[in-house]
Amino acid sequence: MKCYYHLEKDAVALCKSCNRALCHDCAADVHPGTACKNRCEREVQSVNTLIERNKTTHQKTAKAYRGSAIAILSVGIIFTSLGFVSFFTNEGNGLLMFSLLGIVFLFWSLSAFRNAKRIEKIEDGTVQKTEAD
Repeated sequence: MKCYYHLEKDAVALCKSCNRALCHDCAADVHPGTACKNRCEREVQSVNTLIERNKTTHQKTAKAYRGSAIAILSVGIIFTSLGFVSFFTNEGNGLLMFSLLGIVFLFWSLSAFRNAKRIEKIEDGTVQKTEAD
């Protein structure tokens, strides 16, 4: 393969941005990767930065799901407790709705905890893809 810019020279690398073949004179080392010198360096550096940021995305997302699950669990416990206390003290059946809402929040928090666990498994690499994925 020949260099895109110098047809008489053999290519030694491909640009990570535009995929053009490059010779030693045209190639700029933008670790990790190669870019067209004075043309694609900025784009390749931007891609590399995005890739580095993406490496911590699973961790941050799992923490966010866990935090949401704890907040939802707290609301569920409060609503369920209010509903059951009011029901058993015969203060009215209107607060029975609180216990039903509380149960919904409890199941919602369980789902959020499961999602956090799944995301952590993806980060660890322990999740195996199935045919449905």
